[in-house]
Amino acid sequence: MKSHKIKNFLLLSVILGLMLISLQNLATNASPQVTSFHYEKSWLNGHPGYITEWRIAGAFDKPIIVVLGYDPSNDYSVYDAISMYGSLIDQMNAEGYDIIVFDYVDGDTWIQDNADNLADFIRYVDSYFSGDYTLALIGASMGGIVGRTMFAQEGSNMGVDIFITLDSPHYGVYFSNYVSWLTGALVDFFLLTPAGQQMYHGSDLYNQFYGWLQSVENSQFLNDVIGPMTTAAYAMSNGEGRWSVSWGSLATHTKYHPVSSYTKIGWFASDFIPYHSAVYLDDPSTSSSLGWFKTYYWYRNTHSTYFDYKFPTYRTEHTASNFGYLLSQAMGFVKTHW
Repeated sequence: MKSHKIKNFLLLSVILGLMLISLQNLATNASPQVTSFHYEKSWLNGHPGYITEWRIAGAFDKPIIVVLGYDPSNDYSVYDAISMYGSLIDQMNAEGYDIIVFDYVDGDTWIQDNADNLADFIRYVDSYFSGDYTLALIGASMGGIVGRTMFAQEGSNMGVDIFITLDSPHYGVYFSNYVSWLTGALVDFFLLTPAGQQMYHGSDLYNQFYGWLQSVENSQFLNDVIGPMTTAAYAMSNGEGRWSVSWGSLATHTKYHPVSSYTKIGWFASDFIPYHSAVYLDDPSTSSSLGWFKTYYWYRNTHSTYFDYKFPTYRTEHTASNFGYLLSQAMGFVKTHW
């Protein structure tokens, strides 16, 4: 009788132990509690500042900063981004990542000013950590250029470990030939704002701004500042192979028409950012040959010294709603290289 009691006691102990382990596993696998946090500076160093919205998963230890793009009317807010990409943010939070959306008080002011804002904010994030930590920075469209400008201005990678750009105009914004046939609204839209002029390929401010960027980004800079980071560029278009443009298309578009993302004015779509612009190739030049009523093009070399990885995706409209796909790809990249 006594032996049965001992056996039953041992069996009960094993069952209780297994239950305790199961409860511990459930607690470990449960999604961390998410805390919302807002931080902003309306003014910094004599220019408009920045606005941030945080979604912290448990302890603040795995920060990813998402830098928003060009917003000349300042009507797309951090809350719009949180709402639009909410399911992706929730998924990343569930895996323990802390997502911070970074926006500008003035989305059309000088890119250098908003790069100054980003540097200030990263220093603020640094105040939460006493030692080394991993930091990922994702720039959407102009946000990628803001990040790139920050590195150049600071002469430092600011402790960023992973830097990703999403269809960012690394060689500026191009427009189809037929834009001039329209009201000129799209070109005027850019030329009325400092940031727009700086990104508008061929303008005086573009030549000044991008000329300065490339002068700073010499081989020593690439080795010391960019080299230690893991870098990736995502393009909506795909320019890795040969493409053809009919002579009729060339009359209204550019030679990059089939390998460009596009933007719209009403019913009209215009080429916007060629593949090489979104990736920042070492050599963006092309070769060509004439076909029957069409011209074939190809890049001479698609190597990029700046970016360790480059990802062409699908050709589509360059708009906030479509950045959800690129952002999800970038988040996957972050998890792989964390």
